[in-house]
This record gives sequence, structure tokens and C-alpha cells, in this order.
Amino acid sequence: GPALRPLCLPYSEHRRPPGTRCWALLAPNGSSIPEELISVEVTVSETCGTRGDDVGAPSPPETFCITVPEGTSACQLDGGSPLACEEWGIWFLLGTASMGGCAQGGPPIFTATHHYERWVAGITREAYFAETPLDPHEEEEEEEPTGDPGILERPETSENPSIHGEPKPTGTPNPMEDPSVWEHPKPSEDP
Repeated sequence: GPALRPLCLPYSEHRRPPGTRCWALLAPNGSSIPEELISVEVTVSETCGTRGDDVGAPSPPETFCITVPEGTSACQLDGGSPLACEEWGIWFLLGTASMGGCAQGGPPIFTATHHYERWVAGITREAYFAETPLDPHEEEEEEEPTGDPGILERPETSENPSIHGEPKPTGTPNPMEDPSVWEHPKPSEDP
């Protein structure tokens, strides 16, 4: 529909602020098929478990858990469903549903998309990676480059601008920067 917008993908160094509010497709009241989009709060936890029946086990670094309203859970049938989060006006695909029993008490486990930046960028040229937004209440600090080969370096040139959220060389606007490109043209008034 006309209200749909693309989500930005986070860079590998993206860190979510505590208390980030997100949207996820979850199954209510033990249903095996998700029926509604509900708002959930991200829980940053080192021990959220890797399965619903393994609460308290250390989580792999590429996963995280979320808290959900009572009676809802990420189910096997909605594996891969998105967790979309807004941080200071920018919407990110923070994760995809991985594990969690349908309303069985364990926390839903999500795969953190920022761990797969290099893989996504290598597969598609249509991905939009947005800079992690700065908290408007914090001062910006200059960071020294680390030269760490594990972090994807952003090119100084615009050889492949579309993966960094800029307009493509053909002039196609980035819908994250100019939402008006998604507006429908008004019908002509000619009979």
C-alpha cells in the first residue's frame, strides 16, 4: 500500500539504544500463525537463551531477545519475520525472528542483522545502509579509525552509493531521505 516504506539496514557497528521501541509480527495467545503487528520493547541481554526452553544460557553475539506483551511469542511459522525499530526518526531492520516457542514462556530470539552487513552488501546493490543516528541529547565525539579488518570500511568515493543510502548514479532518489517519491500522482482533472 501507499504507507509502505523501505527499512534501512544497520552497519556492522550499529548499537541499539536501551529501551528502543520496535514493531514485530508475533502470534497472539498461542496462535501458530501471526495475525497482527504489535509493538515490542527490545531487551538487551547476554543471557536470554538460544531456545525458549534454555532461558539463562549465554546468547551468541549475533542474536538477542525481546520482551513481548504477555500471551504473545515469536513462533516457528513466523521465522524470518522482521523486527523494525525507529531510532531518532530512522527505521531499521534490527533483526529477524529466529527461535522461540509459541507462548511457551521463553523469550523470542532474533538474529541481529548488523552482523551480516558485509554479506548483504555483497549480494544486493539495492540495500540502504543508514548511519546509526546520533542521540540529539548527546555530544558527538570524533572516533579514531581503528583499521580493524572486521569492520566494513565505507568508501570515500561514490562507486557504489546505493548501498550507503545515497541516490544511485542514475538519479533515483533515496526513499529514506525523500519520502515524497512514494506519493501517488494526483489524477488529472481533464474529463
